[in-house]
Amino acid sequence: LLLINKNNDFKAARKISSPIWNRLSKNDELFIFDIYFLNAILYIFSIDEALNIKEYVMRAYHKYNNFPKIVSVFVNLHINISLLLIENQHFQKALDTLNQVEALCRRKKLYFQLPIILIRKGICLNNLKKHTTSGNLLIEEGKKYLKLFSEHEALGMLESEVSMYNYNN
Repeated sequence: LLLINKNNDFKAARKISSPIWNRLSKNDELFIFDIYFLNAILYIFSIDEALNIKEYVMRAYHKYNNFPKIVSVFVNLHINISLLLIENQHFQKALDTLNQVEALCRRKKLYFQLPIILIRKGICLNNLKKHTTSGNLLIEEGKKYLKLFSEHEALGMLESEVSMYNYNN
């Protein structure tokens, strides 16, 4: 992650992370640290590899779902995957991924993640040309929550996403 942060060098970061992922992928179970690590490095890999990592990590969900902060890690995993899917124009898969965690997010009161989910769902709906009005309403609702919570940095990042990926609006 430091290589990406300092030099924007995804190739070097992948070279370091790939052997770790290869080793972890052969294990029957994951430790919590492994889950945090894999969630953090998703962006280094291709979309197919990232989806494989997500599926692998999700197998560990039931083992750790009683740990207090682990639910937010699993929600963040889906949120991170959704951005990769949006970047690769797999809007229906991204929408399905976001729908999987929205109810959990509401039930567990993960209010920071909810606006991200809403905005990305809106982007997906707009790009699928389904319910463009609904897509725009979700985007505005997500922005409203971020403003209400004074999450100005997150709002700026998500507004950039809307500008970059809201192709059909």
